[in-house]
Amino acid sequence: MPPTPRLFIVREKLHGQKWRSLPEKVNVRAKGVFTSRGEAEAFRARAERDEARSGNFWPLYPMEGLSSFLEFSNFDEGVLLDWLLDHDIPHPSTVTVDEENDPWLAWLQSLGPEKLAHLYEALHHFSFFEIVEISLVEGEYRPEDWEDWELHIPDPPPPQRPLPGTVAFPNWGTEDDIPF
Repeated sequence: MPPTPRLFIVREKLHGQKWRSLPEKVNVRAKGVFTSRGEAEAFRARAERDEARSGNFWPLYPMEGLSSFLEFSNFDEGVLLDWLLDHDIPHPSTVTVDEENDPWLAWLQSLGPEKLAHLYEALHHFSFFEIVEISLVEGEYRPEDWEDWELHIPDPPPPQRPLPGTVAFPNWGTEDDIPF
């Protein structure tokens, strides 16, 4: 009997989320679907590079300060601090904020896309995406054939509210695409 065909799904990871993770087989947050692991790995590598250069600091926000970066880096603390200096990335303690604002968030926001890209380079074991392998189901996939977890997929988490002192994204896609 020939092996069961497989699909490889490249999907976003959830960083620091407070809700229960969906089962491995669920392809929510999918960025691409491929029939070979090689294609999926190549796509993931490109997506990782693009995301690291995008200026998206939110995956780093749940971390508990600079020392938490050591978990994702091959560098020890001294080398990581030197890396930051070499790439003109200020130490988080140098950012001054009002008492009611979050200094970690202020530091992340102050970096900008270029410095964030350099920071992500130092986080050798950090990734934005993961590859999930599933069996390919050919033909009709009737609900009576579904596994129990497919019948009881939990509702998605509620949208995150903006943090104090940050700007919320507009509500697009509503009345004539006018944010309100």
